[in-house]
Amino acid sequence: MQRTILPMTLSRFSTASVPMSVRSTAKPISALRRRMIEDMTIRNLSPTTQRSYIHAVEGYSRYFGRSPDRLGLEDVRAFAP
Repeated sequence: MQRTILPMTLSRFSTASVPMSVRSTAKPISALRRRMIEDMTIRNLSPTTQRSYIHAVEGYSRYFGRSPDRLGLEDVRAFAP
């Protein structure tokens, strides 16, 4: 069974180690997502936790229909239950 590398984890590998099929179909990673992944990696969060956090930020972004870097404190308060 071949393992699929998710686009959010591509920053951990040099492009030489990423299969061409993944490189050519993967969406570019935003600077904000790349920084978030790097920060989580530095903090030694597990890949599962990283995926969970990325998924939560995607939901937050979808809720408002804007990029997370364009959302502020009031948006966080409106999103929180």
